[in-house]
This record gives sequence, C-alpha cells and structure tokens, in this order.
Amino acid sequence: MEIAALTSEFTPLYVAAESSAEAEPLTAEQVLGLPPAPDLEDAAQRHQAQKTLAPAASIQHPELLSQTGWAVLYTADQQPAIDQLRPLLAKRQADVGHENPEWYQKFIVPAGVTAKQWLATASGNKVGLGGSVQPWDGIPYYLLLVGPPESFSFEFEATLKKKFAVGRLYFDDPADYGRYAANVIEYEKTGPRTPQHKNVAVWITCNQNDRATHALTSLVPDEFTTDDHRLGAPNFTLESFVRGKATRPQFFRIVRGIMDQGRPAIIFTGSHGTQYLPTDPRQPEKQGALITQEWFPGSGPLVSGPDGTAGANQFCAADLPDDAQLHGTMFMMFACYSGGCPRDDTFRTNPDGTPMQAAAKDMISKLPQALLSQGALAVLGHVDMATPYSFQDPDGTPQAQVLRDPLDELLKGSTVGMAADRLTSEWSAMASQFFELGPLDANATDADKKERATLTVATHNARNYILLGDPAMRLRLESLS
Repeated sequence: MEIAALTSEFTPLYVAAESSAEAEPLTAEQVLGLPPAPDLEDAAQRHQAQKTLAPAASIQHPELLSQTGWAVLYTADQQPAIDQLRPLLAKRQADVGHENPEWYQKFIVPAGVTAKQWLATASGNKVGLGGSVQPWDGIPYYLLLVGPPESFSFEFEATLKKKFAVGRLYFDDPADYGRYAANVIEYEKTGPRTPQHKNVAVWITCNQNDRATHALTSLVPDEFTTDDHRLGAPNFTLESFVRGKATRPQFFRIVRGIMDQGRPAIIFTGSHGTQYLPTDPRQPEKQGALITQEWFPGSGPLVSGPDGTAGANQFCAADLPDDAQLHGTMFMMFACYSGGCPRDDTFRTNPDGTPMQAAAKDMISKLPQALLSQGALAVLGHVDMATPYSFQDPDGTPQAQVLRDPLDELLKGSTVGMAADRLTSEWSAMASQFFELGPLDANATDADKKERATLTVATHNARNYILLGDPAMRLRLESLS
C-alpha cells in the first residue's frame, strides 16, 4: 500500500544550495527501508540500565578531573595535531593531579578498530559499554578524540558516547589546534573576570513560506523565553532574536559581542543548514552553513560574504569576522550538517538500494572549526540531517526541552560533556522504544508503519549530535560579569 509523503515533521532543516529550495519531506517508504544503525541496540540497553551516563556513585564531583580522569585518543598520523595540543595536554595532566596520575591517559589507537575492540584492548578487558565509569579500570570519564572521521568514524564516536563524555577536535589547518589549546588555557586561568557576561543569545529563524522553520519556531522559542520559565533564570539574562529578528546582520552583532547585556557566554542557533552536493567544490567550505532569516523559497541563490553583502542569506565559516569576540563562548547550533556530514546519507538510498552519497567523504563542517579557532570553547552541532522530531516526540507532542536541557546543564556549571549527554539520553530513550516495536509483519497497518517510521527518524536525530571541543570544558560561572 502506498503511504503518502509525511508532513513538516519529516522535512529536514536544510536548504539545497543547487536550487535554493527547502528540503523535500522524507517519505515513509524511504524511512521504513532503512536498516537500523549498528549501535542502536546498545543505546537501548543503556536506557534500560541507567538513564544518563555517569561516573561511579562514589565520585562526588564528576566535573573534577582529579575524580574522573581525562584521556586523549589519536591515531599515529595525527602526531602533528598532538604536538600543537601539548600545552592543553599538560594542563589536563595537571588537572588530574598526582594522587592518581594514571587517570590521565594518551591512547594511540590503531587504524580500523571498532570502539568496542578499543575499549577491550585499552582496559585489559575490564571495561565494556555497560555500567558506570570507573577511571581506576583504565578508561577515564572524559575522552577527547583528535582527528578527522578517517581517524575516528562517527560510529566510533557514537558508540563511546553511550558511556563516556566524548568530544572531538579536528581542524583543516593544523595550527588551529594550537590556537584552541591557547584559548582554553587562557580561559581557565584564575584571576580577572572573563569578557563574557551572564548572558545567553538565542537566534532562531522562521523563514517565509517554509515548513520546517515554522515548526521550529512554533515549538522551541517559548521553551526558552517565557517569563515563568526563561532560559538562564534567575542568574543569567536572555537576549532573544526569533523570527524576523534572526537576521544575518544580527548574527554578526552576536558573534561580535555587540549585545545590550554584554557578550553572551552561550549562543544557541536554530535554523536551516546548507546542503551542497558532493560534486560541488563549495561543499568542504560551506556544508552546514547557517541559513538566515533573509532566505525564503524562491528568493534566489544562496549568498554569503562580509557583513553588509547585498542579498546575503547565508553565514559560513569564511564570513566569521576577524573582530569576532568569541573567547570563552559555547555554541549549540541546531541545523542540518551544523557539526558534520557523513559520506552516505542516513535516510535516502539510490534506486538500487545503495546509500545515496551525501559528501565526498565523512567531514567535520567548517563553521564550527572556525568558531573554535577564534575562541569558542565548544560547539554542539548535528551530523547529517535534522528534522522537527528533534523537538517533538513521535506522537507529535512538543519536546522542546530536549534542546533546552543541555543549555541548562551548562548554565549550572556542568561540563559540556555532561551537557551533551542529555542528548545521548534522548537517543537511548528513542532506541529503547524502537526495539520494543519489533519487526514489521505482513499485517502491519499504515499506523504501524508510520509509528516505526517516526521512531526511526527520531532515533537517528537524537543519535547524530556531535560535540566539538574538549568535553571537560565548563563555564567559569564565578568569573562571568
């Protein structure tokens, strides 16, 4: 039986650069034909065992590396990046301290091993994916992967984040590793107040005649901005730029710190990302660039450039101004490809059933690289496509708190790795529901098929977040103005 294309809930949040058109909704046929991700079963098992990843109960302060440990993972070919990061590694070794020096680790990971294989080998078969994290078993709680997806696949990273606080650093320019290390060390110095204020900037588009961003702004902003439930209350101020205020010039003002309440410590963006074809030479530089309020279906080609560029409706890495004031800032960017893009499209296949190619190779998007190299501490973004099932459940019930929860964690002083785990917990919950459905049988109704399709999309949405930056970073709340 034919099942019609689903509504805006299945419309990915990207604009196709080739046509400057919003994405076509996925169809139930496309989604139902997908094999489950290889790590969904483990995610479901995590949900049944414990709702959030955590160190052992005996650890009182999981934000302290002296109690949880910290490790860097890299492949041998990434030694130049490690050389650039030496000051940060020395700082993290000092943070772990002398009481348990073995809780600071440097792991050179052989090429081609899976996350499960690495865990078993590195821990002497003491550590699996179940149970709490005990750094005395050989694997610390905070894990920083260094290198591109060729070094550590997105699957490798997703597997580890079911138990550990995992972040990744990758820069196309090796010197940016050194810039990031210097920025982190400078930020973590005790002493004068940081240049950031206790201020949060929220920038969410609602493009004219566009399905997906209308769904976004109908559900998400109220979760952040209502007087009785305002994000950051009572200690932080909130500056909200939603719908017609989410313009390109306003985004330039945000990253320059030109705000009524001072430079924001946290910046949340919700918008379309940009999708370029793998044959397009612009893809490495612009995949996942943010689409601003100026774009609408039929508005013409996507245009980027410096502030004030006529007709511009896109913000990419090259647009980040030299005078951006990002030192000590954390970002959460909800948009397709805002964190990265896999080589193979998760949801769409070719007529012969093979995966449709989304990129020339798995890639980390350029915009978060630029933000981190110019002072940002961490960027939470999305790999592959994102849909409105990121902020509503498969029954259509609004769940905008899924996007808010990581920000609340940061605002109370949690590490960004702990904040990102809020999203992994959602993935675990969706995966558990997915496996409870069981396989479709010959008597499945259209309602059964739609339920499975919606859970498939929701589960992949929750799985495909990525943390770029050191997962041990946290805001210096006591030093914010």
